[in-house]
Amino acid sequence: MMQKWAKLFRASIVDLTPQQLALLLAVGLVLGIFPIPGCPTLLCLAAAAGLRLNVAVLQLLNNVTGPLQLALLLPLERAGAWFCGDSRVLAGEFGAMAMYAVIGWACICIPAGILVYLVLVRAPWRIGRPFAPVTGVVTRLRYHVSHARNPRPGDAGLSVPHRSAFEL
Repeated sequence: MMQKWAKLFRASIVDLTPQQLALLLAVGLVLGIFPIPGCPTLLCLAAAAGLRLNVAVLQLLNNVTGPLQLALLLPLERAGAWFCGDSRVLAGEFGAMAMYAVIGWACICIPAGILVYLVLVRAPWRIGRPFAPVTGVVTRLRYHVSHARNPRPGDAGLSVPHRSAFEL
C-alpha cells in the first residue's frame, strides 16, 4: 500500500519544472512554520489554490516542518517583540505573544523564503540538467588529458604536460 502512494507521489512531481519545485519548497517551508498551530494547513491549501501548486507536496512539506514550527515559536515571538520595541511580554499574554510571533514570522521567514526560492531557481544543480560551465571544464580536461597521453599526428607543438591534471 505504501509503495502505491510513493509511486503516485513521485509521479505527481516528475513533470514539474525546476521553478515550480523551487516555489513548492519555498512556499511549503515558509507557510509550514507559521507560528499559530493549525493555520499552516489552511495557508498551504490557499497557496496551492492561488498559485496552482501541487496540494499533496505542499501539505507534505507542511507536515515535515511541524517540529520546526514548534521549535521556532518562541524565537519568532522574541524577534517580533524586538521589532515592535517591546521586550517585556509576559507569558500569560497569549494574544500579544501570538501577534509578536506572527510579526517575527513575517519579518524573518517571508524574506528568507524569497531568498530560498531565488537560490533554488538559480542553483547550478538544476534537476535533469548539468551545470554548463562545470561540464565544459570537465570536457576540456578530458580532452587535454587524452591528447597528452595519445597525441595525434601534427600535435607535436602542443605544450600539454604528460601528467593528468588530477595527479600530484
